[in-house]
Amino acid sequence: MDDLIANLDNPSATVRMLREAGVKHVFPVRDLYGCPFRASLFDQFASAMIERTLEWGEKKDRTEVTQTGWTKIVLFVVEQIKEGYHDEVKRQRRVRPRNLGHRSEHTSLTEVSTQSPARDVPEIKRFNTIDNL
Repeated sequence: MDDLIANLDNPSATVRMLREAGVKHVFPVRDLYGCPFRASLFDQFASAMIERTLEWGEKKDRTEVTQTGWTKIVLFVVEQIKEGYHDEVKRQRRVRPRNLGHRSEHTSLTEVSTQSPARDVPEIKRFNTIDNL
């Protein structure tokens, strides 16, 4: 927030900085930190920030005008972060199919299993299954 306030005279730098923050929330591996990051968390963050800004300062200074101003600032910040996040998700989706094609010549798992080299692996005998009854 300090950087945002300091750069009020340079909105393009502020927007760029906020969108970069959104880009950093897109992880290459979906479950990198134990759970996937969802864009809905930005809305929860905005709600928490708005609640918190309503408690800042002296009670006598908490006017409707200041509360509206802080709400607009928080919503702007979160909107820009979300834009950066969604733009990066779209960019990665466009890039991902091209990268997947270079990993393997196979187009499906069936093709992999039919073209895999024959090995002398004994067949596993199945007991007490519905197939054998």
